Amino acid sequence: ALFILAVFGIELVPLLVPIASLFLAASFAFSRFLSNFVTSLHLIFFTRPYELGDAVTINDDDTMIVHRVTIMTSELVDLDGRRHILANHKIANSKITNLRRTGGIWQTQRFVMADVDMTSETLVVLRTRFREWIAAQPALFTQKFGIVLVHCSSDYKVTLQVRFQLHARWQDKPVWVSASNAVYLFLLETFKDLNLHWGADTKVYKIKDD
Repeated sequence: ALFILAVFGIELVPLLVPIASLFLAASFAFSRFLSNFVTSLHLIFFTRPYELGDAVTINDDDTMIVHRVTIMTSELVDLDGRRHILANHKIANSKITNLRRTGGIWQTQRFVMADVDMTSETLVVLRTRFREWIAAQPALFTQKFGIVLVHCSSDYKVTLQVRFQLHARWQDKPVWVSASNAVYLFLLETFKDLNLHWGADTKVYKIKDD
């Protein structure tokens, strides 16, 4: 195309200068993005200075709780409830002080129990079986868990909430997804054994501090 323009006597220099400038700017922008991307990956997967739920300070500023972490940014909440979204590549070049580590991932699963008379004795049996089951897998589960009724409707349906903690970090998604599925299947089998009828259930994954 440039050769054809030259044949017709069109001056190329005025055209080439802005084109070259555009390519140079695009190249610079891409290289900067790539550098920031690599720095962010190194921060969240290798350096790992914080996890979800940790209390941290950045450059000795106010204490904030890590609420969400993505590839390029981290969302932190200060003690007044204000949310701050910070670029990971900037955090990587800052002074990070972790004041409190969570020690593991907390997960929550909820089940809507249909037409069931959930007695305190049944809850005790359920808690005992769950405690024994996670105790047999100490490398995966901590001994921290809770099984409570969080809602009871007028049509005799109750919502059962099961919380448990894993020896895992949020980056170890295959580990905690597999563990959550194992818990889910164990609970369904236990419900069946205890003659508890469950309806539509909602699994809610929550990652919290202690």
